[in-house]
Amino acid sequence: MTSTGRWAPWNLGAFHRRSKVRSLLHGDAHPGNMYIEQDGAPGFFDAQVIQGPWHYDVTKYIVCSLDTADRPRWEHALLAHYLKRLRHYRIEPPSFEEALDAYRREITYSLCAFVINETAFQPEAINTVYTARASAAALDHGLKALMR
Repeated sequence: MTSTGRWAPWNLGAFHRRSKVRSLLHGDAHPGNMYIEQDGAPGFFDAQVIQGPWHYDVTKYIVCSLDTADRPRWEHALLAHYLKRLRHYRIEPPSFEEALDAYRREITYSLCAFVINETAFQPEAINTVYTARASAAALDHGLKALMR
């Protein structure tokens, strides 16, 4: 909230609290925290399990996982698939338009997280790749104009 009591679109904390669909989150979903079982089943380690808005982990994982050339071709389909899975588990998802808006705004967190991430947590090369991917996503989605 701003001093006038209005919600500020750039305030991620307020944005997260407004999310209607809540879920358990890994808290740091990116390929560096993923492993594959012998049977091919994926999993995450380094979990910092928290409750929060569905788009927190989804956005960070999509933005960090997909190369900048591939993300524009896949992100809508992946987002639609996630919403379909929510419905499968009897969770009423937001509309695709609402979900896309949440996804676009959440790119802010992915960008900020890796710009300031210390090399004690990720090698500089990984921070650089994730920052570049998040930067490209921010530009592609007009994040600067969206967050005004």
